[in-house]
Amino acid sequence: ALCRAIDGLPLAIELAASRANVLSPAEMTRRLAGGVSVVSTRDPTLPDRQRSLDRLLDWTIDLLADDEQRALTRLGVFAAGFDLELSEAVIGDDVVPAGQVPDLVWSLVDWSLVGRDAAAGTTRYSLPATVRAHVLHQGEPSEISTARRRLAEALLARVGPGRTMTRAWVTEMGANLENIRAVVADDEVTDRTARSLAWSVGQYDDITSAFRTGIAELKRCIDLRPEPGPDLVALLTLQADLLLRVGEVSDAERLTERAAAMAAEFGVPPWDDMGVIRTRGELALRSDDPAGAVQLAEAALDSGPATLRGQARLWNLVAIARHAMGDVAGAAEALERCLVAEQEACLLYTSDAADDPTLV
Repeated sequence: ALCRAIDGLPLAIELAASRANVLSPAEMTRRLAGGVSVVSTRDPTLPDRQRSLDRLLDWTIDLLADDEQRALTRLGVFAAGFDLELSEAVIGDDVVPAGQVPDLVWSLVDWSLVGRDAAAGTTRYSLPATVRAHVLHQGEPSEISTARRRLAEALLARVGPGRTMTRAWVTEMGANLENIRAVVADDEVTDRTARSLAWSVGQYDDITSAFRTGIAELKRCIDLRPEPGPDLVALLTLQADLLLRVGEVSDAERLTERAAAMAAEFGVPPWDDMGVIRTRGELALRSDDPAGAVQLAEAALDSGPATLRGQARLWNLVAIARHAMGDVAGAAEALERCLVAEQEACLLYTSDAADDPTLV
């Protein structure tokens, strides 16, 4: 684990070995979270820059041009791999134009401060763990904070609730999942942004059948950001949905009622306007009351305008409930309405719908 944490660098392994008489490998691994200075030696026969990993990194970074140093510091906010478009969003500003970012990233690759991974026709980049730890420990705090906010905004634009869950969305979520999780857990990110991205993570966990993981991730975000609001309503109902997936009906019912009470006071987000009704309908189905589910859905559809996504979810509920009642024709009609709403929502919410119109 220690060798992995120091990226398998031969000099770093030598330095860590020289410390093994005072710290165990496990202790050194834990201490690396606070910077790489723990990996060092007092051997006077070595050049100064080779006596510790942080001095070696300082020496290397000092050789970089100013824009290369800025780019490296800002890239430290990535918890995992990234593509050039994301790096442009995080690095580019009035000081470092976005058009120069690719060349800066490629230069850092040449310096071995950034790694490159080409897979499935897409090139992604990442910082070695030691470089990232050093950059975050030594970098200018304001640079890092600004870069974190830019990363959060870029991820929200890519995979946030405003995007339709196409195959492309699922691929994007999988590629950036660790970056998104890090943003959600970052206390410098606003509650609204973090909770919106947490909702996307929960949807991804649902799609990939990682129900228990999704329940835990949503609970963690809700516990860290408990301020009432529309986006918290969406997290609560999604957590209830995942609890229903694993058969924990009573916990799901409790969360749904909490969400309903909060929605009555604070409203619901436009990207999940029918979430509470949909989950209440699921609970009715679990209680062997499909007629009650139909009544809930149709009353909501009749009560006023719903978003296309909300309409699709309610017609889906009606279809399932009518089929459970033996009304096959009614179920087919409801599914047809669901499909029309889904297709229109896809065209509205995603710019790449023409290339990937299939909804998950």
